[in-house]
Amino acid sequence: MQFYQLSSTEHRGYALDQSRRDSTLPNSFKVAARTLVFLIGLIGTGKADAGESPTLLEVPMLSASGLPCVGLSAGDYPPLKMLLDSKSEMSVLDVTIAADMGLDVKPMIGPDGKPYAGCYVAIISDIRIGEVPIGDLQVKVVDLRSRIKKGTFPDADGSLAFSVLNGRIFRLDYLRHLVGISKLLVQNAQPPIDCGTLSHPAFGKNGPRTLVTTGFEINGRPITAQIDTLFAGTVLIYPTSVEKLGPLDTNNSARKLAFPYTDDGAETIEGLARSEGFNNKALKTDAPIYLATSRGHMPNGMFDGTVGNALFRGRVLTFDLAGQYFWLD
Repeated sequence: MQFYQLSSTEHRGYALDQSRRDSTLPNSFKVAARTLVFLIGLIGTGKADAGESPTLLEVPMLSASGLPCVGLSAGDYPPLKMLLDSKSEMSVLDVTIAADMGLDVKPMIGPDGKPYAGCYVAIISDIRIGEVPIGDLQVKVVDLRSRIKKGTFPDADGSLAFSVLNGRIFRLDYLRHLVGISKLLVQNAQPPIDCGTLSHPAFGKNGPRTLVTTGFEINGRPITAQIDTLFAGTVLIYPTSVEKLGPLDTNNSARKLAFPYTDDGAETIEGLARSEGFNNKALKTDAPIYLATSRGHMPNGMFDGTVGNALFRGRVLTFDLAGQYFWLD
């Protein structure tokens, strides 16, 4: 499910444009560049020593409209309240704040060489989460204030995409309302036996990449699920995967429910699942489940559903973004 769809064309076009530019570079140059970026990342952001059990520094989990946020620091500017967006490729910042920070804001250029209306890009240098240095953050700069006034975006300064946390272990503790983050890992940690495996498929044909895991189950049947920390519901199932789950109780199919910050408020059909779990661990019984309608964005069979905030409450989610594992306690 797509939270605050800034236009899939913009996401797709910008990504394709970048990939086309990359494809023109010699392979030897690309290998050298990636190596240099990796080394700079280790020097600039700190790293966990080989053989260490990763230590996670914890900071408070903030909230905007009941959705998880974290404080983001950059230089002497007051901390930014950023929504934690597990499924997006690119972070977002309000245009007014970008101007107040004095960022070098440039037009976002599409594959046709023309700028996208109302969309810009900028770099926030040397960001930190608590005392953990992260490095530079590229953001999409848009007018969020008007959307907040309309009730289509939570009252936050922007959103932080999990892609900036690659190479780390990241934990969302909904029980204690804490966010944990490790230094960059130089050696993969050992995941628990009952973990899921992360992947990064495109959302639909040529869409932006998102975060998907194995391990979730509906009525005892396994599904592949997009993890969306900004989806307020429990589980959303897409039409291509309804049959594999067997009969779902949709006696309340006349009841339509829209999530205001997801898919521009596209309606879903509310049903009832006997059980919602993760790797034989029961999370909820007789719980709401939602069926996507044609108004929403579809992943075209790339995964079965989306799991969200209502399923995570009271739980601890751990994302190993180095080894690409996910587990839930």
